Amino acid sequence: MMIRRLCGYVLVLGVLLSSACSSRREVYDHFAALPSDGWNVADVQVFDFSLPAIPDTYELALTVRHGSRYDNRNLWMFVSFADSVGVWRTDTVNCILADRFGKWYGSGWGVHYQFRQILSDDFRFRMGGGQQIRVQQAMRYNPVMDITDIGISVLKKKE
Repeated sequence: MMIRRLCGYVLVLGVLLSSACSSRREVYDHFAALPSDGWNVADVQVFDFSLPAIPDTYELALTVRHGSRYDNRNLWMFVSFADSVGVWRTDTVNCILADRFGKWYGSGWGVHYQFRQILSDDFRFRMGGGQQIRVQQAMRYNPVMDITDIGISVLKKKE
């Protein structure tokens, strides 16, 4: 019984130490809540954050949270950012949220779902300091209903 208890303590201690020693890649992770009466095309979501002065390569991801009543299987968006030399660029992003039979991709339960799409796994921002990413819905109708949140994640690239 004593050996079993000691093994349990060692296991818990090992888990705690390994989680404390793991390097965090996450630099920025934020969600913007969208209005319950729909995401209007004029309602641009702005994400401001700061990066260290040391140039690095990042993974850039966009996350969409939506309800089960969302009427489409995809969501078109314009994502704007300043590249490594400070020139503003806009990419058109098509998030495929469901298969052709209506089964939602990503994770979720009940009426709430979350889908994460990698925008780039080798992205370089302009030199450190303040950065900004803008996200705007680009669907053919306005407003877009049942999209609840839009998120941006910036992670240091795995070495």
